Amino acid sequence: MEVSANFITFFADFITQLCFNFCDLLFNSYYALKEFHQLGIVNKTDEGKGLQWGPVNMAKEMTGLQLGAVNITKGDVTGVQCGWVNYAENATGLQFGIVNYTQTMKGVQLGVVNIIKENKSFLPVFVIFNFCF
Repeated sequence: MEVSANFITFFADFITQLCFNFCDLLFNSYYALKEFHQLGIVNKTDEGKGLQWGPVNMAKEMTGLQLGAVNITKGDVTGVQCGWVNYAENATGLQFGIVNYTQTMKGVQLGVVNIIKENKSFLPVFVIFNFCF
């Protein structure tokens, strides 16, 4: 039985696309996107504006929504972090989770443990909520 070259090419392209799409689902990594949406197991970007949605979300700079179990922004986050653990160097907006941590903040934290290390408006550590404006 002879298999046509077109079928083999089609099958190889199909498997390649399936593998790339599966890898994107597991680990999304982008350098800088003006408006983006990441959906995966682990999402990572340097500069993001939009949505990161998955168990682990990481960014150097983030404007928008991080929705996952663990959200980490090494620089500035403007918007909302919603997860079990939220970390941001500098936050403007809302952190909603079990543990929320930031160095500086202009906004509100809602969770079991809320830490704003350099809080001039309220306490650096507080339960249920914390804020700094």
